[in-house]
Amino acid sequence: PGMAYLSVKSRAPIVPVSIIGADSILGGGEGPVRIIYHPPLTPPEMTSRGRERRDALDAFSREVMAVIASGLPDDQRGEFSSCQDARAAAEAVSEFPFDDPEMRGI
Repeated sequence: PGMAYLSVKSRAPIVPVSIIGADSILGGGEGPVRIIYHPPLTPPEMTSRGRERRDALDAFSREVMAVIASGLPDDQRGEFSSCQDARAAAEAVSEFPFDDPEMRGI
């Protein structure tokens, strides 16, 4: 949760931004792009350490991601979607073994 960590350490609020239509301009295409700036989210006060701190950082990250997802079309909201297929696809990606040393080239 790098974004949450930096926000908590600096006490800087996070401004969630939803971007719709960026896929239409990638590779030189044309199309409308809509950018939604959501209200700033103030980071929580952190006094805990260890696992409790990590859980609080994860919760703040999820809060920011939920706000970003709220500005996207439902089929692009991943785990926050009401579409079962979109949630299943997001879950499959989240189960990727990112922490496996072999997958990280270590």
